[in-house]
Amino acid sequence: MPSNDEYLDLDETGIPMTTKADESALPDVCGNTALLNDWMTHSPSIQTQNKRWFFKQLNNKEENNLLNFQRNSDGSFLIRQGVTDNTAYTLAVCFDGVIRHFPIREEGNMFEFCDDGTSFNTLDELVEHYKQHDIKIGLKPCGKLQKPFEIKPDHEWYFEDRATRADEENLLQPNTYGDGSFLIRECISAPGDYTLTVYFDDVLNHLRILPVDCGYRFRDLDMSFPTLAELVEHFKESEIELKGKQYGKLVRPFERQLQNE
Repeated sequence: MPSNDEYLDLDETGIPMTTKADESALPDVCGNTALLNDWMTHSPSIQTQNKRWFFKQLNNKEENNLLNFQRNSDGSFLIRQGVTDNTAYTLAVCFDGVIRHFPIREEGNMFEFCDDGTSFNTLDELVEHYKQHDIKIGLKPCGKLQKPFEIKPDHEWYFEDRATRADEENLLQPNTYGDGSFLIRECISAPGDYTLTVYFDDVLNHLRILPVDCGYRFRDLDMSFPTLAELVEHFKESEIELKGKQYGKLVRPFERQLQNE
């Protein structure tokens, strides 16, 4: 458990102020000392909260929407915190095409995996352990944790669902290319990866984006971002440079060819 000053300070009025944490991660605790103390005592570290597999107070309907995404496969998982009990957590993991739920209980400064009674200092340690060791239902091994559940970013205006490179190039209007024109598509040959197509110096460049525990990053860049949208926003302000090669800034999405006009 991190020290309290790792995620908030109190000003003269006793109102919590964000330091290292995002304000959206802080509950409405102003004027309620008991609630503030409870939240500070039973809140995962900011490092854990930033992981792609962690969801704070996700309700059952929201979880089902995530878990039913068809590209999730055996070993895909997430951990959510209880809505009414913030010392209770649930590990949801896909085994044999079925979503299984395993309770986790925070006791003191430890997190207990209730099915086998094993305790861990952090949720991160729990996840790493079950990436190396099978989770069991009774005495039957089910499998290991593989990767966080994928969240399909189909609401974004620059995202093209499941297009191949050839499909993508047929969709793009060649007479509207300009430096910084871009599109993101799912990578069919490597499910879970994405490809950013960006036009720069009269060339269509295809750059691989990889999912990692803390979000997404280019294959040839260590910097990661919690979401694809944040990656896009960052490279609207900063030039893309991979292995010493420049690809410019992202400016606007490609205009797609209209179908059946």
